[in-house]
Amino acid sequence: MKKMIIIERSEFAQLVRNYKKALNMNAILEHACRERRCALTMTAIEVCELIHLTMDDVIKQTVRGRLRFDEVQSIRYYDVMDLINLKYRLDSQTIFRQTMDQAIPDTAIRINI
Repeated sequence: MKKMIIIERSEFAQLVRNYKKALNMNAILEHACRERRCALTMTAIEVCELIHLTMDDVIKQTVRGRLRFDEVQSIRYYDVMDLINLKYRLDSQTIFRQTMDQAIPDTAIRINI
């Protein structure tokens, strides 16, 4: 059974604008890194602070291959693009769970013409 969410038009428009803004920011970041041939990296502590993970979560994501790193003098530096992708994946799961709780079955929506 499908479920549907009813959302006000202005709220939907704001969601679309925010999504497009995030996509543009991501594209700019990718372009800047590629053109300047630089790798933006963060330490594990910075990763934890930025995307609100525990150190154990960072290790689990590294083992799963979702976070690549380079090790320099026993310090792991994680790739920013991997962080963006991981944050997107985690947020998508949370949003899906939250919206499923508020969704109504499509059979409950009947339009009488």
